[in-house]
Amino acid sequence: MNNISLSSKILKVSKGQLEIKNGVFTLYAFIIYYEGKFEEHYALVNSKDWKIDESVPFRINSACITSEVFGCEKCDCKWQLDEAIHYIAEMGFGIITYHPSHEGSGHGIFEKLNSFNELGTDNTSYIDLNCEKEDARNFLPALIILDYFKITEVTLLGNNLKKIDFLMENGINISKIVNLIYNGSNRTTKRYILLKGRKPEHFALRKGK
Repeated sequence: MNNISLSSKILKVSKGQLEIKNGVFTLYAFIIYYEGKFEEHYALVNSKDWKIDESVPFRINSACITSEVFGCEKCDCKWQLDEAIHYIAEMGFGIITYHPSHEGSGHGIFEKLNSFNELGTDNTSYIDLNCEKEDARNFLPALIILDYFKITEVTLLGNNLKKIDFLMENGINISKIVNLIYNGSNRTTKRYILLKGRKPEHFALRKGK
């Protein structure tokens, strides 16, 4: 994996079983050191006994406390997480990496709430809030976790072209992409999807795949 430097490493691992509505999963907690900082990242795993050359269902999931914890329907984040868990449960194996530092596209909860206040539901741009870039997320921790589980081939659950490009550029073979396209009826969520689909990295939303 090209992008994992010698200074990037997992310093601590803890795990425990979670009994959720989709079955029994194992939650791994990692303390990862990379690019001069320490961060916690997680992995929700259903059966870690996959074959080395097997394509593992996989999602990179950015934290969204507003939807995943408090049920806000402005975005499709909780819906996508639930769909990914359901897909993995149906397949019988898979992994979701979960990244708290990705909240608000990597800008954090403060800027995310500012975007709610200043921009409402009709605009999702962080550039308008004077952030240096729209998406500040770093996907390297997901790569480090895949390396921990010795996963080199995945069935990717998601729609983001940036994630696809990052994985492929760093030695992960994507054998299949399962797009997670919101199919609910909530008008606020559907408006968000419409605007999200205008961004280049969310081409799949425009195609309706």
